[in-house]
Amino acid sequence: MFNEKLNMLMELTKTSNNELGVAASIDASYVSRLRNGGRRLSKDPVFLLPMADYLSKKIKSDSQKASLQEMIMLTRDLPDNIDDVTQIIYKWFAYDEQKNEKSIENFLETFNITLSSSIGDTNLEGYKKQHKSLDYYIGVDGKREAVIRLFSQIADENKPQTLYLFSDENYSWLTESNDFCRLLIHFLIEAIKKGNKIKFIHTSNKEINDTFFAICKWIPIYLTVAIEPYFYPNSRDGIYRRSLFIAPNTAAVVSNSIMENTHGMLNFYTTDKQAINALKKEFNDYLYICKPLMNVYTAEKQDEYNEWIIKLAKQPQNTIISPPYLSQISMPETLQKEILNRVGVPINATTNNSSHKIIELLTLPDPQMVRDNAVPATLSNPMMIDNIYYTKDEFVQHLENIIKLLTDCRYYNAVINDGADSQNLIYVKEGIGVVLATVKTPSVVFFISEPNITAAFTDYLMRKVGKLKKDTKEKTIAMLKSYIATI
Repeated sequence: MFNEKLNMLMELTKTSNNELGVAASIDASYVSRLRNGGRRLSKDPVFLLPMADYLSKKIKSDSQKASLQEMIMLTRDLPDNIDDVTQIIYKWFAYDEQKNEKSIENFLETFNITLSSSIGDTNLEGYKKQHKSLDYYIGVDGKREAVIRLFSQIADENKPQTLYLFSDENYSWLTESNDFCRLLIHFLIEAIKKGNKIKFIHTSNKEINDTFFAICKWIPIYLTVAIEPYFYPNSRDGIYRRSLFIAPNTAAVVSNSIMENTHGMLNFYTTDKQAINALKKEFNDYLYICKPLMNVYTAEKQDEYNEWIIKLAKQPQNTIISPPYLSQISMPETLQKEILNRVGVPINATTNNSSHKIIELLTLPDPQMVRDNAVPATLSNPMMIDNIYYTKDEFVQHLENIIKLLTDCRYYNAVINDGADSQNLIYVKEGIGVVLATVKTPSVVFFISEPNITAAFTDYLMRKVGKLKKDTKEKTIAMLKSYIATI
């Protein structure tokens, strides 16, 4: 909560209400209410940056810097540049941890449900009809009608093409009707079955829940590996918004709106080739300054994935990993080779010899699962084979190696997760991206490089890790030794 953060930092810097009020141009009594929770933080308050600037300049001693780093759960060293420290404090103040954690938990739940379910049969009654001859549609309902008209026509055609899709308008046209959403995905999958490809520009949104929603809705399409998703990496003001749905050989739908207001917006449907080409150029001009959003790896792309994951592991950025139980990062190389050799798959062992920080969030199964040889091993390539299980001795050997790493490796840390077993592997490379993999067969791996999503998952895992203190390693070692004794 903001009031707790403000209190901790003011106490650390020995700052009075009056001092901070003067620096932020607000009354000392208002600072007092912010500190005791009597006044909630408004959206984008103008005083937040001056507050962060003033407090950052009072962080001078090494002990203050260490305390600040611990408070904000910063996995890298605090920068020397005071402006950078100001920005870190400002973002920490403005960040709503509870909202972010709920968004990610909702996303992971939807992610698993979506992957485990199929689109199923879709009732097309009422949609396969004679369309209007009009070339414009009004409002949200009009947009839906225009979009279905476009994609149903694409699905009926036999000549494949590349579709160009972008929308940063209010998602209500997509979110408020599950029937419409299912129908749209049905037509898209039918189009993909006929060889059509898709280039799609996602909106990089400060409202992370909207971004997660959009990705989840598109998961069935991503699994076809026929879509190239992108995002624009810089901030936009979000006032003037636009949608482009372009099928160069068929038609295009285009619309504009102001901020969140899509009531009564005008949606154009055009089959004019010259107009379509102009809209395609507009899309490509925007695409030129965008970046790839994600890569999707399925069993068919194992070799490509193996090369990529090795390169990712070598990147010199801090790593946070949350496997269902234990990860390959902490597994001894000899054990990796034994397990892979036992199940008859190519050996692709990884070693923990990095000079950057690694934090592993461990989940310890019921000891009876270990004794029954029923704990699945999470490998860097979960697509290699059906579930691989530890023997009891192998699992204990892995735990003993974690104890050794905690003792000998200054860059490795591990914390035991008190939560329930996870169905997913979450692997974050700070500042690069997040790997999200299902470990149940058939496994699918998503790598998302969008900065807001990467930061959200980093914060999500760090909240689960908690504050790393000087005795964190010793506590984890003691807990692991006690656990081993119960097996």
